[in-house]
Amino acid sequence: MYKNKLIWILFFSIGLSAPKKLPKDLVDPWLGFDKVQHFSFSCLITLSSQYLFVNKFGMEENGAVYISASSSLLIGISKEFVDKKKPKGFFSRRDLLADILGIGFAVFLINLPSTP
Repeated sequence: MYKNKLIWILFFSIGLSAPKKLPKDLVDPWLGFDKVQHFSFSCLITLSSQYLFVNKFGMEENGAVYISASSSLLIGISKEFVDKKKPKGFFSRRDLLADILGIGFAVFLINLPSTP
């Protein structure tokens, strides 16, 4: 329960820190290749860290999925703050949404029942 509240607080704080509108000369398309990269890398980071935590470090599946998803989200958020510091850079909520969708897809795959 505590972990779920922490995740929602994190999402809320991200929404407050992100700019409301992009500068007019910047474009952030919803279906750009950048979004595919964000989705893919977030999914792969979550899946690979889940594998490491469970199979190499002996963690339980349920505990490892929270750490895997949180670490992937933290990497995505950190990348957006780094982008914001670059000249003409900005914090992209769309990139962050692609990260969250990738993490969600990875969690879905992790929770699929195993086949013998």
